[in-house]
Parts: sequence; structure tokens; C-alpha cells
Amino acid sequence: EIGYQHRIFDLLDERPLNKDEVKEFCSVLLGAEYFENCPDVHTDWNGFLKFLGDLLKNQKTLHYNPLTQKLAPWIDVAQLKKSFGGGVLGLFKRKSLRTETNNNRNRAAF
Repeated sequence: EIGYQHRIFDLLDERPLNKDEVKEFCSVLLGAEYFENCPDVHTDWNGFLKFLGDLLKNQKTLHYNPLTQKLAPWIDVAQLKKSFGGGVLGLFKRKSLRTETNNNRNRAAF
């Protein structure tokens, strides 16, 4: 693996990120200076998502998403909200979303 090295990128294909890692990933991707005073991911998850959504809207730069074949922000805030839905159910959703993604990759390879 040649190129930019950061442990958070190694985790992307290993397992779903936890909330701290999501914040770290966003910070690396979008710029650490934006996340110095953002809402805490553990005490104000919805505030963090709103903050992230506003930040992405202000960037006004869209990128090609090969899954949807459309231009979109780097991060899908709605998907993050789904993945981290409250309590134990959120953990099951995250696991099932990961499994579904892996199953789709396996099907696409054949």
C-alpha cells in the first residue's frame, strides 16, 4: 500500500468504525481544524451529525460516488445516522449493513 498512511484508513476495510473513529476519519478527510470545537460524538451524536452535514454543505464540492453513479459529498450523513441508530439496535444495524455490503461485493465479483 503506497501513498498516504494513517491507521484510520487501514480500519475501513477491517470492521465498522466506532464513533470516535468516525470523528477521526472526518477530521483527517476534511481537516482537523474544523473538528476542534465540534459536538462530542458520545454526548451529542445528533449535534455532531448536524455539524458534519452543515460542514459538508458549506464545502460545496461534490465527488463521484461509484455506488450511486452520482455526485455526492464525501460522507453520507444519512447513512451514518442509520448506522449508529440508538442503543443496541444501532449495533445490529451496523453489523447487518456491513454484512450486506460484503455480500454485495462477493456477488459482484462473480
